Order: sequence, then C-alpha cells, then structure tokens
Amino acid sequence: MSLFVILSQKKEENSSPHVGVRIFAPQKKEENSSPHVGVRIFCSAKKGGIVMKKRLISLLMVLTLMVSLVGCAEESTSNEGKSVKQDVTVAWDIEPPMLDPTLTTSTAARDINKYIYEGVVEMDANFEPQPQLAEKIEHNDDNTEWTFYLRKGVKFHDGTEMKAEDVAASLNRWSGINGSAKLIIKNGEKFEVKDDYTVTIKLDTPCLLFLYYLANPSQFAGITKKSIVEAADSSSGYKSIIGTGAMKFVEWKQNEYIKLEKFADYSAPSAKLSGFAGDKTVNFNTLTFYMVNDASTRVAGALADQYDFVNKISYDSMNQFDGVTNCSLTQGQYMIGGLIFEKKEGCGSYSEDPNFRRAVSYALDINEIAKAQVPNSDYVTIDSDYMGPFQTAWDTNAGDAYYNKHDLAKAKEYLAQSKYDGGTVKMVTNTEYPDMYNGTLVVQKQLEAIGIKVEVEVMDWATQLTRINQPETLDMFVSNFGVSPIPNTLLFLTPGRTGFTHNAAISSIFDQMGAAKDMTTAQSLWKEAQKAAWEEAEFIPLGHQYTVVSKSSRVENYTGFMGLTLWGCTVYEP
Repeated sequence: MSLFVILSQKKEENSSPHVGVRIFAPQKKEENSSPHVGVRIFCSAKKGGIVMKKRLISLLMVLTLMVSLVGCAEESTSNEGKSVKQDVTVAWDIEPPMLDPTLTTSTAARDINKYIYEGVVEMDANFEPQPQLAEKIEHNDDNTEWTFYLRKGVKFHDGTEMKAEDVAASLNRWSGINGSAKLIIKNGEKFEVKDDYTVTIKLDTPCLLFLYYLANPSQFAGITKKSIVEAADSSSGYKSIIGTGAMKFVEWKQNEYIKLEKFADYSAPSAKLSGFAGDKTVNFNTLTFYMVNDASTRVAGALADQYDFVNKISYDSMNQFDGVTNCSLTQGQYMIGGLIFEKKEGCGSYSEDPNFRRAVSYALDINEIAKAQVPNSDYVTIDSDYMGPFQTAWDTNAGDAYYNKHDLAKAKEYLAQSKYDGGTVKMVTNTEYPDMYNGTLVVQKQLEAIGIKVEVEVMDWATQLTRINQPETLDMFVSNFGVSPIPNTLLFLTPGRTGFTHNAAISSIFDQMGAAKDMTTAQSLWKEAQKAAWEEAEFIPLGHQYTVVSKSSRVENYTGFMGLTLWGCTVYEP
C-alpha cells in the first residue's frame, strides 16, 4: 500500500477557520495493482492560524500512522519467504561536491554523510536535539557552561576508539566554519578536553538553543578523528572519510557511484531511531549510490526495478507510476526554495541596497515561480514563513504584509529609490536541479518587466556552490534549503555565507533568543526577527516543497525522514 499525505493551507480573508481531511483514490483502478490512498489535509484560516496548523499536524500524524500500519502488514505478506537483500542500491540525482559534513552546505552530501558520521547530539523526528555520541549533557542555569559526557567504547571506522580529543577537535573546526555557530561562539571560545570521555565549553554569552545548533544537519558537526581534522584542507575538506556511523566509506568512482559498507563494530545508542537520532543500525551489507543525473533515466530505472530506491522522481513523471506494483512513490525531502540576495558589505552587488531588494520582492509573482519549480501543486505550499509548515512552534505570519504582492507600480517606486543604474544584474543557476533552473528563468522574466536587466549564467552545481560564496561575482540566485531545527540556523540569515545577511536587528534578536529562559520566549522573539528580515527583504521564499521518492515493493519498515533514511528498513530479493 502506498500513502500520499498532502498538507495544504489556505489563508482567506473574512473566512472562518476550519481544518479538514479529504481522502481520495485514483480515478482509474488497474487490475492487480497495489492499493494506494491519498489523504489531503487542508486548513483554511485567517492569518496567524497557528492553532489550525497544530490541529492539521495532529491529523497528519494520526492518519499516517493508521495507513502505515495497514501498509506494513500488507508488505510483510508480499515479501514472505524471500531472502533479505544485502546489496542495496539507490539512484541518486546529483553528485556531492565532497563528503565533508562540516565544510559543505550541499544536501546531496548531507544525505550520504548521515550514514558515515554522527554528532554528539542529533535531531529527532520532532526536531529536538537528542544525545547520540554523548551519553549525558549538563549545563549551568544561564546556559553558558556545557559539559558533554561521551559514550565509551564507540569506535571509528578504522577500529580506534573515539575519545574526547577527537570530539573537541571536530567541534572546534565546526565552530570556525559553520556560519550559524559563529552567532553563538563569537570570541573564539573552544571546546576543551576534561578527560578521555568528557568535553566542555564555556560560552561568553548565554545560549538556550546551543544543542539545536549542534544538531543542525546543514554543515553538520559530525565527529571524526583528531588527526583527520588537523590534516583537512580548507577548500577540499577531509582527506580521509572516517566517522562512527553505521556505514563506512568504501569507494567513490567519480560520476558513477559512491559505495558504503556496513560497519560491523557500530556502537548504537540505547534510544530507538527517531528522525536522525537513536539506533541507526542497517539491515544490509552495502549501500551504493549510483549517480543518475537524468530524471527520465531514474524513472525508467525505478519502473524496471533496477534500483531499490530512486531519489527525486520528477513531478511530471508521477503518472507513470499509476497501476505499477513493483514500486511506489513516497514523500522525500522537505526544502524551502527561495531567492537569495548577495549582500556582503562592499561587494558591489545591487543586492546590498534594501530598496533594490524591496523592488524585486514586489515584482515577483510567487505563484508563477512556484508552478515552474514544482508543477504538481500538491507538493508545494506558498507561505511567507521562513520555517517549515510542519514546525508549528515557530509559525508566524510576520511576513504576510510584504509577501507575494506582485505590485509592479510599487516595485518601480522602490527601484527608482534604489542605487540601480540600469546595469546588468547577474544570476547563476544550474541544470542539475531543474526547479532552480526553471525558477531562475521566471524570476528573470518578471524582473525584466519592471526594467531590470538580468543575465543568467548556467553552470554545474559544484561550480555554483563555489560561486555563491563569491558575492562580488553575482547579485542573486535561486536555491533550496533543507530543514532547520531552529530559525537561528537558517543559512540565508547568517552573516558568514549564503547571502551574507548583516542585519543588526536580527542579530540582536537572535542574541535575545539565546539568552531566553525558556523556548516559549525564544519562539515569541522569532516573530520579531522574521518581521525585521521582511522589512529589509533579506530573503524571499519561493515555496515550501517536498521531493518525491520511489521505493521498491520489496522494502519493509521504511521510515523516511526529511529524505531517504534507510536505517532499520529491510530490502528483500526479487
């Protein structure tokens, strides 16, 4: 059985808030097809309907559980008597630039690295940090002194035991690279070794949210050996790929595949798997990610049962899976798509000027852009909120007054007040991510409608990752960002990279959030920070979207979380 859960929200003026469920089946039922059901959960609320979203999420969780229980029973019967497959295959959409979890912001790298590396804490299914390599964590009353007691007997993939010196070295490197970490470790504070299994740090400023920073999967604080940290290159990253995860790196054949192997000495924490946290034991010997850049080739591979999993099925190919019994579609990775302005002080970009950014914001028709990026409207939500629609604790409508206005007269007013002099605005994009490419072309067209000349340079994704951190070479770009446990770790709001947001009001509020005594206070402050970001048009969301993944009908106990997560699942032979 396959389940489609579609979450949508409508904000209608003068409407009474309500929440509902719509269950639907395919119009045409094929013989011998596996049953599947669609569930649309919808919410129509006045702006600020946080309660409605919470009810919506609750319904989502209940329905997912109910249908998944039926599906698990069904899958168990269909695979009864089959041998467990030991060599699992994935058709991957794009080659990562590197396998250094801390240096790169690439989600393609993140989703492979998560099998290799672990952190002292990791994010669970509720986006809360949980101990992973740490056994226990203590902090003082004002959240400035933190002590991490490490689990004993945890081994690296080379057979050596993980010690405090490895953890301290890895975390000190992370704090010097990660843009979000620099918001809380401002004065060169260091993680210190107290003994072989204890690491401490004393922060100059309080940080209630410290563990959330450590659990953030982007530019992840993955732990490796001290010697590998010391030998790392500042540009290309780690020279050896060794972690403590359930799988170890075996081989990377460029443009062909990346192969991982089960780590026999993996030391799992006692907690059950939840999200990225807990017991990550795998039930197979090897996991091979085949680089299949062409979307139609990935679809053909899924339909032919060539791969056990296929990442990023194109939205316009989904109907090819109707009536298919050997595989099914499921929700993949959550991303927020957005327009990022290169605004590093002194870089010479037009985007340094807030009036220019406001002009761009008012010129955009987000509906048209989102349709170009995600043709299937069931997989995208248009919302001014910077956080995911499922993260109700951080929900705010603080940007609604500025978002998706498509007011060309207003846009031209701001453009006239800006420093734009009729020159060429430079954007970069790539074809490996069709949503980014298609969205960029629509943005170009819409900006030209108010008199902005736009030049789009197309390159490969690896080159674009380098270029976006060279703000003197471009003005803006369209990209996607994965889930963030807290707003403070959103890459596009950090001063160090990916947009170079230097906003004194936001920085001040983030400091107040760190100094807050409880999460309720921190969440309330976030509303002020997002309002400050929108007033300066620091970032423009182009849609909260989900990718689509294909998995074989030979797969059981799959519990995907924010993309392909294969811990604990079992794949059977045909």
